[in-house]
Amino acid sequence: MTASALAVGVDVGGTVVKAGEVDLSSGALVGSAQRLATPHPAQVDAVVGTVSDALGLLQEAHADLDFGKLAVGVGLSGDVRDGDHTSGVNLDPSWIGAPARRLLEARLQRSVRIINDADAAGIGEIRYGAGRGVSGVIVLLTFGTGIGSAVFHDGRLLPNSGFGQFPFRGADVEVRLSAAARERRRLTWRDWASELNDFLTHVDGMLRPDLLIVGGGASEAWPEYSHYLRPSLRVVRAALGNAAGMVGAAAYASDWAHSAPRGAGSVG
Repeated sequence: MTASALAVGVDVGGTVVKAGEVDLSSGALVGSAQRLATPHPAQVDAVVGTVSDALGLLQEAHADLDFGKLAVGVGLSGDVRDGDHTSGVNLDPSWIGAPARRLLEARLQRSVRIINDADAAGIGEIRYGAGRGVSGVIVLLTFGTGIGSAVFHDGRLLPNSGFGQFPFRGADVEVRLSAAARERRRLTWRDWASELNDFLTHVDGMLRPDLLIVGGGASEAWPEYSHYLRPSLRVVRAALGNAAGMVGAAAYASDWAHSAPRGAGSVG
């Protein structure tokens, strides 16, 4: 397989940093992803070091490839408004205004592209997963440490949406309905799905999406609660599961590296 058909995606979550090599023709991971615990506190320098370590492990696992020729994309929790700085949501206050891309490039000694982690997952699902070939408005919600969101219209991304910070029953919705919040509140899957139904009704009222994709860690437990969902819109499970962020980050970085025409899953 040629280097141009491959890219590397990194997904920095609140719990785990994952790095994988992606076959861009299919969206499949090549071999296993490398996983390292996200540092706590998740300060910028510590996370940059963990990303570097994860990529080092990935390179060791694929010693036959020249990683210097592969595009590298990194999905980060928080807004990425200028391709460089982040807002720090769900990571650490040190990320607010931090030049994340430049810090990563200095550590890795190579070009890197950064993107909001949920936007990266959305790109993965739009190009290769549950949203492929679907027109109109598509919303992806990722349920993990927090709640991330990605919004697309006819394949084009509206970047940095923040559904996790929407008010819901007296708090940000991610405080009540993230996967971590369900465990903290000791909700059964049935009770969690009941509250999720109410939130999805709000999402439907605001955007009238043609499709809503459920991703993140909660997508792995889909059989536990999907039969309790009674939404007013079409809701499906993310096809790529927890790999979506890596796949989308890799595709996003490859677009930039090869100056690909803007298409499905592109930004701007």
